[in-house]
Amino acid sequence: MQLDGDVTSGGAMRRQPRMAAGPGGLRTRATAAPRRARLAGAACAAAACGLFAVTPLAASAAGSRSSREAAKPVRSFTGAFARRQTDILNAKSGTVAVTVLCPARTSKDCSVKLILRTSPVKIGSGEKVLTLGTRSATMRPGATAKLDVKLSSVGLRALRSNKGMLRPHALVLSEDGERHHAKRSVKITLKEASANKERGKSKESAGKPSEEEPSSLY
Repeated sequence: MQLDGDVTSGGAMRRQPRMAAGPGGLRTRATAAPRRARLAGAACAAAACGLFAVTPLAASAAGSRSSREAAKPVRSFTGAFARRQTDILNAKSGTVAVTVLCPARTSKDCSVKLILRTSPVKIGSGEKVLTLGTRSATMRPGATAKLDVKLSSVGLRALRSNKGMLRPHALVLSEDGERHHAKRSVKITLKEASANKERGKSKESAGKPSEEEPSSLY
């Protein structure tokens, strides 16, 4: 029996697998698995390199895309706000009209909640923030609106007990169409209409000469 070399079968030449010596001197067929495994590993490595390698064209495309995204302007929501102002209490309705502005560069509309509240006030042994009134509204971008805030009983009592004038915080909580939230606060002045008129009358009377005293013009 021929173990190695070429064997003829019907006139055709075929390669006989190489036999290796095993235990007890027996010759066994040598496996080609290690070599096949090396070839398969090389092929897989080549495929992986083809899939995951960054080519110059792909790198340039990614760079241009990132530069475009960086150059795109980012719209930030600054929030609706109120300016420093003096508002007169409507004695009949018990409301004050507070002017609020919605930024022009706002996505869709401004959902606004206006809260009038005091600074911490000493009550008993502690301090407490008093809420005078609230009002919610929806505003267009760039719009200016006067929001009528109805003062609570606590707010009316605080206003009248403080000689008809208060300086509360106007806290504006707002949200745009993309769910961006903002919070801004400013101090405003609230006055009672009757107190304002009385002060005006007292100024006018102080400027006029008394009827009992002769005027310096005569």
